[in-house]
Amino acid sequence: QRRYGKTSLVKEVIRRVSGKGLFVIYVDLYAVLNEKEFVKKYASAVSQCLDNNIDKALKEARKLFSRIRPVVTVDEEGKPVFSVNLSEDDSTEQMEEVIDSVDKYARNKKKRGLVVFDEFQQINEFDTDKVEKVLRSRIQTHQSVAYFFMGSKKHLMIDMFSNKNRPFYKSAHHYPLKKIDEEELVDFLIRTFKRSGKPVPKVIAERIVEICESHPYYVQYLANTLWDSIEEEELVNEDKVGECVNYLIDKSSAGYESTWDLLTKKQKQTLYALADSDSDVQVFSAEFVNKYDLVSHATVQRSIKSLLDKNIIDKEATQYVVIDLFFKQWLKGLK
Repeated sequence: QRRYGKTSLVKEVIRRVSGKGLFVIYVDLYAVLNEKEFVKKYASAVSQCLDNNIDKALKEARKLFSRIRPVVTVDEEGKPVFSVNLSEDDSTEQMEEVIDSVDKYARNKKKRGLVVFDEFQQINEFDTDKVEKVLRSRIQTHQSVAYFFMGSKKHLMIDMFSNKNRPFYKSAHHYPLKKIDEEELVDFLIRTFKRSGKPVPKVIAERIVEICESHPYYVQYLANTLWDSIEEEELVNEDKVGECVNYLIDKSSAGYESTWDLLTKKQKQTLYALADSDSDVQVFSAEFVNKYDLVSHATVQRSIKSLLDKNIIDKEATQYVVIDLFFKQWLKGLK
């Protein structure tokens, strides 16, 4: 899921391996909408990592690319930033060049490299599957470079790597990032509150983790809100935690209402049912369908697919969950 901390985790891995002779290229595809933008984004990321000295990096990049012209511009803060100009050549050849440039650089420098694609499922939004096909065909020949594919839309990522009709079928090891253990989160909260001069009892830390279902982002979000509300030497109780939960729900209620209003009646019924039911509920069972008046198994399937595509729910193992935990609380308050 988004906000699990995967990017922070991988960037910490990058920080550690970068000091061990590896060069690392990090490519965030979240805002990339087409093949041309993919080539530009990737080429810029490659150029950026070649040398700490901008002039040397630019010189090195121009050795790697013949169909792509790297240039250096200055951002709003006055910092140099790499970008690229594309020629009118065939886009497939440009794509192959930038993809192969990483392996070419690794072999020339006798180094090993790591390429990280963040929000990799974004290439599903492109008009064709050219990037997927070309990327898969080229990187399978790269012996000096490892590839790391990250994504927050799990159903799309799983399909890309487990669907036998897709280019990346069975081409990578699958590593789902699970929630942090409850006890680890509780200990983390106790230590952090104490270090900040506003200690809380263990029962409060446990309550925060329980409400947030051990989701790293929401645990920290609620804990930070609670910390802001605590006066010096105040004794914190569970009512105080409840007040903070209500504050966060109210703060986002306008956005929740907008999301809710855009759903069809059946999607609303299905979403409410998911928020209201136990975590181990079988959503396609007759019991679930009848309890929430969802008409049929097929109706639930269609609604589930739509809610997944809208990134409102996610699938964890065999269960479907509402991603935004405070939206889930908001939904529970509808009836």
